[in-house]
Amino acid sequence: MTKLGAFVRENERPGRRVAELTFDAVVRPRVAAGVLLPRLEARARAAGASEALLARAAQLTETLGVRSSIATYRLLAAVASGNKSAMTPLLNKFQPDIPDQLMWDALELGGYDVEQVRHDDAADLVAFFEPEIRRGFVNDGFSQVFEWLLTNQRVPSESPALRPLLEALVTSAVERREQTEAENQLFSDATLRAVAADLFAQEGPPSCFLSGASLLAAAHPDVERARFGNIEFSTFGGVDGLVAGLPSAFTLVSRRGDHVVVRHTPTDALATVVCCRVDGGRLSHGDGRYTRWYTPFEVAAHDFGIGTFPGPSDTDRYLDERFGQWRTAPFFYDAVLDAPNTTIDRSLDGLLYVYSKMRDTFATGRRHYADEWSAIMRDRFGIEYSNFVPRGVPRKVLATPLTEREVDGRPIHLVVAAFDAVDAQFITWLDEQTSDGVFVVAGVVGHRLDGDANERLALANSLASVDHATLIETPDDLAEPIPGFAVATTTVHASIEMPVKR
Repeated sequence: MTKLGAFVRENERPGRRVAELTFDAVVRPRVAAGVLLPRLEARARAAGASEALLARAAQLTETLGVRSSIATYRLLAAVASGNKSAMTPLLNKFQPDIPDQLMWDALELGGYDVEQVRHDDAADLVAFFEPEIRRGFVNDGFSQVFEWLLTNQRVPSESPALRPLLEALVTSAVERREQTEAENQLFSDATLRAVAADLFAQEGPPSCFLSGASLLAAAHPDVERARFGNIEFSTFGGVDGLVAGLPSAFTLVSRRGDHVVVRHTPTDALATVVCCRVDGGRLSHGDGRYTRWYTPFEVAAHDFGIGTFPGPSDTDRYLDERFGQWRTAPFFYDAVLDAPNTTIDRSLDGLLYVYSKMRDTFATGRRHYADEWSAIMRDRFGIEYSNFVPRGVPRKVLATPLTEREVDGRPIHLVVAAFDAVDAQFITWLDEQTSDGVFVVAGVVGHRLDGDANERLALANSLASVDHATLIETPDDLAEPIPGFAVATTTVHASIEMPVKR
């Protein structure tokens, strides 16, 4: 058959590609189905695969194709040989709903003693499956076995045995993210050292210093730098002088506004050099789309771990202004939205930049980013798109029911107000309504469709004097503002006139 394939490829030149596709789509599957599949099935059976597992593998030929059956037979043999890493891809072949028999047979094939576990005892099930679940969390980022237990309600969600596994799931996800970032660093210490040494050469641009992610990496090497950008330097010189004074180790890639991108030839690393200028008593630099602002600072030499290089005299203050919560290295960081010192320029480039961000977030359905970019479009350019991102009342306030545990037997005091103008006088009045041993509920007057109801509820819920917040839409709500709980006392602010029922 191999000779037949070679003959087809060599002699069907006018339709050569069509012939190749026909061969791959028709001839190869027939060879696999007629020769390879029986051999792989026999190997999996000899390895100990049950008839139920073999039948499911054969069934995949009809539903997903021959290649899926081939892969499943090979995975069965791999699991039987003790290859634990093959368990997750094997169980993936049995999705979306894994029958109980297949799950037990697959685990038994993998060397688990399924006879020792009581199938009707949640604690026994969790203890039995825990090694496989943890292995899946660490190696694959999830566990089909864990999902199977929950989906089939083998273990109730309130079972204490689940908590350690849930904690392990989160921990493993964090560790995998950190491992991935460590393996995909935008730049290493050695690269930064080499680029900085060449840029700060005697013939290089004047007043150049470490900035941005470069400064963070040099000053605090333990902080995860990958989340904060690539190699960056700054200078107080102009763009033209910077380009004219580039050392021979660098080539110009692009320039935009105050930003120049260069390539370091020895390491092939890209670096951005920004030109700082004095603007309204502050230092700033921008690329025409957005501008970053800094408190004026002096440049001083620092003995960093990678060498002695210049940088802002107060490095931590600079990093606070540039990155905000850089000490905790948040997993989700946007270089524009989350940078405290960055504003979108009111320019055509700025407008196009925000528009492109909105287009992408609307297309991909990322709610948080759509909300942020539409607010910037409204506030910076007066263009209203926020109606496409309605702000619902926070689930934390309205959808989460009050529990007996939160109240803890304390009498409930309902404080009814608009919570729209929370000033010192209002706070004093609110504090007068509280006392030790009382559970204070803020009754925010309004309707859930009011445009500002979301903000006022969130504000009320954030006040130190308030234990819980709820919406008061009609006078009838005063009778039972919190279903299932009796209100001991009620105080209504003098400014309130209860709304009529809509």
